[in-house]
Amino acid sequence: WTQGLLLYVPLWAVNGFVQSLGFPNLVAVTSGWVNPEKRGLVLGMWSTTGAAGDIIGLSVATHVLERSGGVGSHARAGETTEQWTNV
Repeated sequence: WTQGLLLYVPLWAVNGFVQSLGFPNLVAVTSGWVNPEKRGLVLGMWSTTGAAGDIIGLSVATHVLERSGGVGSHARAGETTEQWTNV
C-alpha cells in the first residue's frame, strides 16, 4: 500500500499541475467565441461534461456486462460500498 501511495501522490500532483496549465488557455480561447453574458454558462457546461461522461460510461459498461452474462460493474450508481464488497 505504501509503495502505491508513494507513486500515487506525485502523479496526482503532476496531473493537477498539467490541468492547471490547460484551463486558462481554454478560458482565453472561449472568451473570443462566446458572448460575455453566456461565458459562465458555457464554461460550466464544459466543466460538467467530464463528470457526466463518467456517469454515462459507467452505466453503459454495467448494462453491457449484465446483458452479456458478466458480473457487472462493482460500482453501480446508487450502491454503497457494503453492498458490493460482499459479492
